[in-house]
Amino acid sequence: SSDLAPCINLKSWVQTLRPLTSKIKPLGPRDVLPNNRQLYEIILTYNFHQPKSGEVTPSCPLLCDLLYESEFDSQLWIIFDQNKRQMGSGDAYPHQYSVKLEKGDYTIRLQIRHEQMSELDRLKDLPFIVAHRMTSTLSLDVYESHSVALLGKKKVNSSTLPPKHSQPFFVTMLPDDKIPKGAGPGCYLAGSLTLSKTEMGKKAGQSAAKRQKKLKKDVVSVHYHLVPSPTKPKNGSKEKEKDTDKEKDIKEEFADALRDLKIQWMAKLDTSDLYNELKEAYPNHLPLYLARLQQLDSEKERMTRLKEIIEASNEVMSRIDQTALAVYAAMKTDPRPDAATIKNDIDRKSTR
Repeated sequence: SSDLAPCINLKSWVQTLRPLTSKIKPLGPRDVLPNNRQLYEIILTYNFHQPKSGEVTPSCPLLCDLLYESEFDSQLWIIFDQNKRQMGSGDAYPHQYSVKLEKGDYTIRLQIRHEQMSELDRLKDLPFIVAHRMTSTLSLDVYESHSVALLGKKKVNSSTLPPKHSQPFFVTMLPDDKIPKGAGPGCYLAGSLTLSKTEMGKKAGQSAAKRQKKLKKDVVSVHYHLVPSPTKPKNGSKEKEKDTDKEKDIKEEFADALRDLKIQWMAKLDTSDLYNELKEAYPNHLPLYLARLQQLDSEKERMTRLKEIIEASNEVMSRIDQTALAVYAAMKTDPRPDAATIKNDIDRKSTR
């Protein structure tokens, strides 16, 4: 029998990159094979963001762990920071090349060589991955049965498995607040599953992995693929139901824009027809009466239209809540979240 204590530990998060640019060109005279076979290179450029200082391991999944047996002549990647300073480089064996980076934006340039341009052209959209080592290991909860896992009840601590028997285990989702910063859909968390309870059993599993030419010492590799996080309201407030009746559609926006344009043109026209038309359509729209007052007050023959100016002033005053204006003027500070908008509106009214 075997003593089991299944444990899944996730140690890094991995993001997949696509090249922003690709360029193929022939190499120099030093890169000509016998029988005048010309070597070509493709340079692929990738960008990524490092959300906080830490260690990264870049690799090209299609070509990693291949050297002399590779169909391509060579591969080489170099990381540069925003100032084009070289931060690190590597080739076919990613586990040998880890780079410590500070928070910021970085560029990776990957070179692959081959004697056929057509073969390099097939790699112009080649994915590239960057593994970010997490400062603390994340663990997934493991359960003995599906029903227990669904209810999130008793987790597996240890169990004994007789020879020639099998035991399924069930794993639940990682809490959303545990997802590392910067990781999102398209990324995955990488780690390992260990089953043995004893240190001797764990070492035996690692030795078996070495015999199978697995470069990592993990007993079983685990990839946890990330999904979109739940939508959360901004500023931590409770999500408010949208009032679709109050939302303006395109037609309403157009009507408002046309109304405002007509109000702007009122001062340029000598007739009152436009004002009368708008007054009938928007009888309570304060900017209309303010524009009418400005129109009359700025005319050359202003003295002959004092009666109309007074009437226009009365129209404006009747549509302003003077009590609310006085209350606002007496306030020392306005604690409301839209205080700036309210202040601009009040200032506009109080200066008329």
